Formats: sequence, C-alpha cells, structure tokens
Amino acid sequence: MLAAFRNYYRANLLEIAELDDLRGALIAEAPIEQRRSVARAFNRWLASRRGDEDIAKPDPELASSLGLLPNQTSNAAVIAIRSMLLRESENSSANR
Repeated sequence: MLAAFRNYYRANLLEIAELDDLRGALIAEAPIEQRRSVARAFNRWLASRRGDEDIAKPDPELASSLGLLPNQTSNAAVIAIRSMLLRESENSSANR
C-alpha cells in the first residue's frame, strides 16, 4: 500500500489531486482479486466517512488534541494520509 501512496504522491506532485486520484492509485496497486475489496474499504473509510465506526466511537479528547471539532473526527484518516505524504515530501527534499 505504501507503493500506492508513493505513486500517488509522485503523480500529483505540484498538482491539485482529487479523491478519485487517490482511489485510482490504491486500486491500481492492489492485486486484481483484491481490487473490489480495496474500493469498498476506500469508500467506507474516506468517501462515506464511516470508517471510524469500524474501530470505535470518536474520542472527543483526541479530536480536541488534534485541533479537530467533534464532528470532524471522521476526517482523521484523511489528515493522517496528508501528514504521511508531507513527511515523505520533506524527507525527499532533505535527501536531494
């Protein structure tokens, strides 16, 4: 899956990417027999904003510590992905 994020990042560097671009990158890297599962998981976790229900109820204290309002906790996965991509970008820049 990390390869999918790297390819997504490289393909969209200095571009405005849409959520469908990320979906396409994840599905493209998945084995053919798992692509439907990846698409369903993507929709559940990022598009429908219900993925947090699979883990536990949102933690208001954690949301507050992250600077999120209680109704924004479903965006935590998107924030985590953005943070990971930003760190990778900073590491790539430092290695140049």
